[in-house]
Amino acid sequence: MPAAELAPIRPGQRVTFSVSSFPGETFEGRVIEIGPAVEAESRSAKVRIQVTQRSAKLKAGMFAEGEIRTGMERPAIVIPTAAVYREEGAAGESYVFVVEDGKAARRTVRVGHQRDASVEISRGLKPGEMLVAEQSVELAPGVRVEPARR
Repeated sequence: MPAAELAPIRPGQRVTFSVSSFPGETFEGRVIEIGPAVEAESRSAKVRIQVTQRSAKLKAGMFAEGEIRTGMERPAIVIPTAAVYREEGAAGESYVFVVEDGKAARRTVRVGHQRDASVEISRGLKPGEMLVAEQSVELAPGVRVEPARR
C-alpha cells in the first residue's frame, strides 16, 4: 500500500481482496496490523489482514490486491487511466487535456485512488467538463479537437 494512503488505516477495518491464482473471486478480511516501516524503494508499507472467509484455496504468503474501506464514500470524478499524462521524476505532475472552445487545454490534476482502468481525480477537473480520453502524440494545448462520433 502506498505510504501516502496509510493515515486512515486502522485495525478492524474491512478489506476485500482478490488473488491472481483465482481470477474473478473476491475474499474478505479485516486489518489486524499495519507494518511499522515504509519500504524506501517502493514507498509502500505492508498491511496484515485476517481472512474472515475460511478457504483452503488461500495460502500464507500469496500476493493479494484489494481495498480497505476507510470511511464515507464521497462523490468523485473518475476518468480512464489512459487519459492521464504523468511527467517523469520525483516532482512529476499529472495532467489531462480538456476541451475548451473546441481546442485542447492542458489541465494539471491531482490523482487519487486508481483501480483497474479508472482513476479518481481529486483536484483539477470539474463535473461535466469534456475530457480527451486517450493520449496522443499530436495533442498539445491549442490543438483543435472534436468529439468522437458514436
